[in-house]
Amino acid sequence: MLDPRVLIVLTHLLAFADARHLEVTVTSITSGREHLATVSQTHAEHRAIDIRSRGWPEKTKLELVAYLNKVVGHYGAIGYVSGKRRVIIYEKYAAAGEHFHIQVSRIVKPKNLKSGLHDLATLVNSNSRKLKE
Repeated sequence: MLDPRVLIVLTHLLAFADARHLEVTVTSITSGREHLATVSQTHAEHRAIDIRSRGWPEKTKLELVAYLNKVVGHYGAIGYVSGKRRVIIYEKYAAAGEHFHIQVSRIVKPKNLKSGLHDLATLVNSNSRKLKE
């Protein structure tokens, strides 16, 4: 089962994209990745998804990365190379193609999960009110 924190991050990404009328396509969760040489196990452990970034303006891609790492970055996994906690990475690898990689840590701190669920509920309620107006 996909880690629920990934869905929290995805919901923020969807709201960001919707406000800018951008398409969101999930390109990878766990299946079909056996042939890829990866350093991390985030996909295999159901803690990551990939989102297509093709067609998004470059500036908007960078804004999304900054926004998600600021708002829900506390869920992020710590990178093997960078040593930094990040919840989203904008990747431009020839083999995997240009995409956003969303990843969450192995450790769940109840306080953070409760906070995130509250953030998610607030975001959903806010968007519901906007739709009614």
